[in-house]
Amino acid sequence: QFKTYEVEMKLYVETDTGDITGQIIKDENPQTLTENQVQAVIDSFNDCIPVEIPTRLVKIRKIKLLNYSPKAEKINFLVECSKGTYIRSLVKDFAEKLGTIATVNQLRRISSGNFHIKQAIKLEEVKEEKLIT
Repeated sequence: QFKTYEVEMKLYVETDTGDITGQIIKDENPQTLTENQVQAVIDSFNDCIPVEIPTRLVKIRKIKLLNYSPKAEKINFLVECSKGTYIRSLVKDFAEKLGTIATVNQLRRISSGNFHIKQAIKLEEVKEEKLIT
């Protein structure tokens, strides 16, 4: 079962949890990265990266660059990956390929299997007849 996430990574900072809520354990001066460098790293992950994390094999099916903002020091991307993928580890690997460090700034699940965020409803709109049992 594949899942899709919209990810925002914050460049040049590393936290103990791998996301922005953790304590900063390392930071670096900003580098001059081009969008071509960022896109090359994105391309290197597409449809060919089985990654073994402790005892789990995961697959990155598709990754797409949404935005690179050098001034904000952020990269936004969409990733379609197998169940069990650690997005924080993916961001760390991504940053390493760019020669720097990063942490997850925002993470939003867009889909899981056949379910997509477009099908979601607000809590106050939930009615018994809409529940899947």
